[in-house]
Amino acid sequence: MKASRSFYDIFKVGAEETIGTLIYDLGNHQWDIPKLRELLETILPEKKSIDNYEVEHDFPTIGLRIMLLNARKIKRGSGTEQIILLSIEDITERKWVEEEIKLINEQLVTLNSEKDKFFSIIAHDLKGPFQGFLGLTQTLAEEATSYSPEEFAEIGKEMYKTANRLFKLLRNLLEWAQMQKGSINFEPKEISLKNMIADNVEIIKVRSKKKSITVINTVISNFKAYADENMINSVLHNLLSNAIKFTHRNGTVTIKADNTIEQTVQISINDNGTGIKKSIQDKLFKVGERTGSDGTEGEPSTGLGLLLCKEFI
Repeated sequence: MKASRSFYDIFKVGAEETIGTLIYDLGNHQWDIPKLRELLETILPEKKSIDNYEVEHDFPTIGLRIMLLNARKIKRGSGTEQIILLSIEDITERKWVEEEIKLINEQLVTLNSEKDKFFSIIAHDLKGPFQGFLGLTQTLAEEATSYSPEEFAEIGKEMYKTANRLFKLLRNLLEWAQMQKGSINFEPKEISLKNMIADNVEIIKVRSKKKSITVINTVISNFKAYADENMINSVLHNLLSNAIKFTHRNGTVTIKADNTIEQTVQISINDNGTGIKKSIQDKLFKVGERTGSDGTEGEPSTGLGLLLCKEFI
């Protein structure tokens, strides 16, 4: 066997151990590769040439390599003796890049499909409340004189609930869209988790009292953390709101914070509410899946809260 200089360089062998050596014995039998034997001993004898024959082998010295082989049988001089001209191209990196591109393309197709489904869900969720809101305003515009003050107050409550639901959905949708565009700046700084948690507990106090839910805030130590204040605030608000929404009347919500061995602070918000069904858990952070559900007393859900939490984290 004779080889080119590039063969010696790529496969870490020398000319003195190559020239005149059977290819299978080369490099302490590193080249005794079943697929190479198949090419040279079974396939090539029946043909004059073989093109683009792929061989994968894990070499002890250089690791896994993917090679593209081209082989030709040619006559030597004017006699009948034949030699084999074997071209070996190391395509390992190219194959890795191709696999990476293929994976990225598959992810893009999945992502686009999920986004299409997501916007279809959002359009449906926006359409319902808007239709209800328009119906209420039309009723007031056309039949205002026929309603008593009590009926006016009831219609007003319904309009407020609908408007509030639309506002939350649009706010979450806007935040999510900004995250996808990368237009939300990440500005970490040292923040007081104790104060932030206390502020969020205060915000949900009215809702928790309305359902007679006891909120137990055990975070009394002045935990400091390096994080984006707005993002963590949004995460805390969403998780606390969910806890109140899905906890039955007279239930309990507990907030804890602990240092971990990785020099991070772990915050947990626990409730004794309805929990999340296993079938929904598997879909929670998939953009194109509907996971929103009403609370224990019919509180509406945008279906975007936990998705936003994951994006921010």
